Amino acid sequence: YGGGNGDFINVCEPLGLGRVAGTSFAAPFIARKMAYLIHIMGLSREEAKALLIDAAIPWNDKKTFTDLSLIGNGIVPIKMDDILSTPDDEIKFIVSDISRAYDTYNYDFPVPISSESYPYVAKAT
Repeated sequence: YGGGNGDFINVCEPLGLGRVAGTSFAAPFIARKMAYLIHIMGLSREEAKALLIDAAIPWNDKKTFTDLSLIGNGIVPIKMDDILSTPDDEIKFIVSDISRAYDTYNYDFPVPISSESYPYVAKAT
């Protein structure tokens, strides 16, 4: 993840094992996730990036502004299944298009109705 708060990551240094922290050390981890989403799952670069950002901060995460300033966009899950799947109480759509100047888009998403209403919260990434 890049370490921090005493959770260092192991790296290879000229004299052997090194324990370091810093977001730049997380770059290969994120690049591997991106490569999998693009080359194996067939997502575009923008879709893969949005999916990683979406997976980094869960819906029920109640972090403060100070917490978020320390972790940025959150922590990307280690397991790909945690990125590609959703809990039973979530629905995830991947919508991708190119917006031209002054275009307006309207999509109808088939979400279930409950008690004659839609008691849902939407999040766009």
